[in-house]
Amino acid sequence: MTKSLGISRADLKRHAGTVAAALMALRAATVAVHFAIMLWLAQWLGLAGFGSLAHAWAMALVASTLLAAGGPLVILRQAPRDALACFCRVGILHPAGLAAGLAVALHWLEVTLPWESVLAMGLALALCHSVASVLRVWGSQMASMFLRDGVPIVVLGLAALGEAAADAILLRAAGTLVLCSAAALLAGLVRAPGRDRNGLTLTGQASLWLSSLLGMAQAQADLVVAGLFLPAEIFGIYALLRRVANLVALPVSVATWACAGPVASAFAQGDGEALARASTRASAIAWYPALALLGLTVVGTLVLMLVDQAIVGPQMIALFAVLLGGAILQAYWGASYPVAHLGPAPLMGVEARALALGLYGAAAWMAGPSLDAAGHALVYTVAMTAGSLHLWRRLRVAFAVDTSARVLWRRAGAS
Repeated sequence: MTKSLGISRADLKRHAGTVAAALMALRAATVAVHFAIMLWLAQWLGLAGFGSLAHAWAMALVASTLLAAGGPLVILRQAPRDALACFCRVGILHPAGLAAGLAVALHWLEVTLPWESVLAMGLALALCHSVASVLRVWGSQMASMFLRDGVPIVVLGLAALGEAAADAILLRAAGTLVLCSAAALLAGLVRAPGRDRNGLTLTGQASLWLSSLLGMAQAQADLVVAGLFLPAEIFGIYALLRRVANLVALPVSVATWACAGPVASAFAQGDGEALARASTRASAIAWYPALALLGLTVVGTLVLMLVDQAIVGPQMIALFAVLLGGAILQAYWGASYPVAHLGPAPLMGVEARALALGLYGAAAWMAGPSLDAAGHALVYTVAMTAGSLHLWRRLRVAFAVDTSARVLWRRAGAS
């Protein structure tokens, strides 16, 4: 096919590298903005107020994946002929129905948490993620990534300008995010390509939904659970350091974004060698930049310690070290979940995430309030690593592919 189009394999590799570099730059800029807004919110609201907002935001992120019902992944994975019709079904009708049902249930149960604002923000985020998937199907990768990863946090920061309470901030941000998502969809519709696409089948939507839900729960579990037990100020520090540590895992999302197409194509063609190449490339995009970011973060922390040891004390160092360890381990297995989700057996990802969450939930429940901030981070890191290791082994057995960063130096040694 590449020969008939007059495109050499070297040209394709250069183009793929250019796309990955552009996505990495955009992702880095988005995370920088995200981090700056979080720092500003901590200063603007105080650590206690920031801790309350971070806890509510984490619950809204989990709620968004529950309400999305796997719609964003369905849109991406199936590449429908009519993405707009698919979006209306799985991006609007399904989330709205689930939100209405949950609202009735929560009202009837008289839940004391600020579920109205959490549910509203979750629904707005679900809509945003589905619109981002539609834009990506239409070929707008940069706009899609910016909408999904950048716009929500910018909207949250703007909403905090006129409000102080976490629930009021979420409600204002939810309304603004819906308007931004609608505007992005209309702009994308004007530029949408007219080429044919494969028809949509909803086979496996339940697995994709469950995997998305567990993935979001996995990403936010320690924030939700630790927010229930830790004092507000301590949790505010925990949440802030967690954001900093997440910078190390930044390349993982870029690897998923850049390599989703090759992985899906390799599975569709039953090409094991192509799958191995795509997985290796995903590992390279996730691992090497993560190591560089880890080095920069460690150097920055050492500089802070030299400037003022009161800013970075022993307890904060211990907490930060555990969080950084969890982030670099996430990058080590950065190719595992994309390969699982885009293959014929997405339940492997569900299984691994359920294992990780089960281990963390059991440990947190047994330890309860006795866990300090570093303890929550350590238990969370060990549980998530166990899930990643389990998935890596399952993928090796099922598809004979190594989705860990170990494949990088093994191939280097072989060459």
